[in-house]
Amino acid sequence: MLTDLKDLFNLLTLKQKRKLYLLQVLVILMSGAELISVVSIAPFMALVGDISMLQQPGPLMDFYAMSGMEDANSFLTFLAIIIICILCSSSILSIYTIWKLSMYAAEVGAELSSRLYSYYLSRTWLFHAQSNSTQLTNKIAQECERVTSGIITPLMQMNAKIILVLFMSI
Repeated sequence: MLTDLKDLFNLLTLKQKRKLYLLQVLVILMSGAELISVVSIAPFMALVGDISMLQQPGPLMDFYAMSGMEDANSFLTFLAIIIICILCSSSILSIYTIWKLSMYAAEVGAELSSRLYSYYLSRTWLFHAQSNSTQLTNKIAQECERVTSGIITPLMQMNAKIILVLFMSI
């Protein structure tokens, strides 16, 4: 299986490989943002459960003092708005990343189709006389789509989730 993935990676052009590496940076940013959004909920929920935490020494007390708010409930509302903004930002980055990954997979699939079509066109007349044009068209249209939707897209999404799991494990 790994040799098949290596062969598929070798089919990518230099430009596609560069774009893949840039997308991996985006995946790392997305994983970091998702981790921050998950981690930010715990202190907020603890504060909702016990508002007296604002009186105990620690980062929450320091943040409460820096905010300049006099009422604990208004600080709690302010903190809720910050958490919602963090969650929304993380979700937007995640949506954007998944969209870019899907677009990349579709572009690679289209490029593979185009290259396969060019390969068939460059073959000799004898090849075309002995081959069934329906089978060739099927290989171009359906097999490249299967590679895109069955291999490339799931690999990109799996890679994103593996990085997220690694970040959460650390």
